[in-house]
Amino acid sequence: MVFVSETGNTTLGGAQAEVKGEENGGTALLRQELTKLKENYDQLNQRYLYLRAEYENLIKRTQREIDEIKSVANERTIKRIIDLRESVNVALGMIKGRADQPVVDGFELIKAKIEELLTSEGVSEVKSIGQKFDPYYHEVAGVVESDLPDGTIIEEIRTGYLINGKVLRPSIVKVSKRRVG
Repeated sequence: MVFVSETGNTTLGGAQAEVKGEENGGTALLRQELTKLKENYDQLNQRYLYLRAEYENLIKRTQREIDEIKSVANERTIKRIIDLRESVNVALGMIKGRADQPVVDGFELIKAKIEELLTSEGVSEVKSIGQKFDPYYHEVAGVVESDLPDGTIIEEIRTGYLINGKVLRPSIVKVSKRRVG
């Protein structure tokens, strides 16, 4: 093995020999080359770290986008189920007292299954009647003079729904306006 010391001496199996000027210049070239390689390594390592961080950010961003798409699709489906629920409620109101009990029972069963499905998906109704109007949860369809404080909801025209605490569909309501005199 050959070892080169700082002074330019070369050790060969324990024997020392003076390194000629040309060989000493070769050591300097090797050191320069080593420095260049280290700088190149550092640049490549920085580039690798940057690309790795970019890749991890891409994965996170893609996952957020997938979750958002799933959420929108889920909300769209839930809205259709809510429409179905309301249709079943209207049909149930129309047949009660007019249809045979097994038919009414069948509609009641369908209504219960729809309610169960909506509850399992985190859907709940917006509380309206008697509540103070909140534009986040309610839309005003009319104002009615009343003895109640201004902005109290006195009638619900269409039920609103929340999904996991987020408004899926606001309630359409009528609110009170205090009578004068």
